Amino acid sequence: MYDLFSQVLLWLGGGIGLLVALALFVGGVVGVRYVPNRKIGLVERWWSSKGSVPEGHILALERQAGFQAEILRGGIHLWMSPLAVRIHQHPLVTVGQGTIGYVYARDGVPLDPSQTLGRVVDSNSFQDARGFLEPDAGALGGQRGRQRAIMREGVYAINPALFVVITEDFVFGLRSLLSPQEASVIARWQEELRETGGFESLGLHRPPPATSSVSACEPVVLSVAFTPLSEPSLSGLIRDNMCSYSEGRTTFSLYFCLLYTSPSPRD
Repeated sequence: MYDLFSQVLLWLGGGIGLLVALALFVGGVVGVRYVPNRKIGLVERWWSSKGSVPEGHILALERQAGFQAEILRGGIHLWMSPLAVRIHQHPLVTVGQGTIGYVYARDGVPLDPSQTLGRVVDSNSFQDARGFLEPDAGALGGQRGRQRAIMREGVYAINPALFVVITEDFVFGLRSLLSPQEASVIARWQEELRETGGFESLGLHRPPPATSSVSACEPVVLSVAFTPLSEPSLSGLIRDNMCSYSEGRTTFSLYFCLLYTSPSPRD
C-alpha cells in the first residue's frame, strides 16, 4: 500500500513537472502572449538582425530593434518570445462624449519654420502609425509635434510610443519615454485647456456670459503656442466664451482658442 502511494505521488510530481516545462517552453520559445480586449500591446524588440532604429527616429518600421510601429490588439498572439520582445500593455485611448482630444507626435518629419502644427495625414485617426510615417506614394508623411487634426469622441487603438493624446481627464502615452520636462509641459497644456474649455467640443458650446457686451464677432484661426497671430486690424482680443457662435466663418486654433472683435462689429 505504501509503495502504491509513493508511485502515485511520483507520477503526480512528474506530471506537474512536465506541465511546468511545457508552459515554460510555450511561453519562452513559442512566445504565447495574451492582450485583454480593453488594451493594446506595444511591442519592443530587444534585438534584431536588422540593427537598431535609424538615427532621428523612434519607431522601427523594418523590424529593427526598438519599439515597433504595429501594435497588438486584444487576443492571443504567438511567436512573441520574452527572449526577443517585451510587450507593454496600454489602455485604449478614450475621448469622452461631447469632448475632443489633442495629439502630439513624437516621430515624423520635422515641422517647417513657418509651421506651428503638423499637417493632416490620412492615418485612420492616428491609429495607423505606419501610414502616418510612411504614406502612400505621392502623399506627404506626418510631422512630429502638435497636430492640426483632433480626435473626436470615441475609443481608439493608438501607438503610445508615437503619439501622446491629451484628453480632459487623462494623458495617454508611454510615460517611460517622456522626460520629466515633457511630462510637465504636457500636464500644463492639459490644465490650460481644461481651464479655457478647450476640450468642450472646440470650446464653442457655451453660451456668451450675461456680462459680455459683444453680440457677434468674426472668428479667425490664431496660432498655437498660446499667442495670437499679429494682426494690425484687430481692435481687441477676447476669449471664446465672450463671443457668439451664431454667425460667421469659424475655424480653430489647437491649444488656445481665441477670437477677436473686428473694427466694425455687426449688430
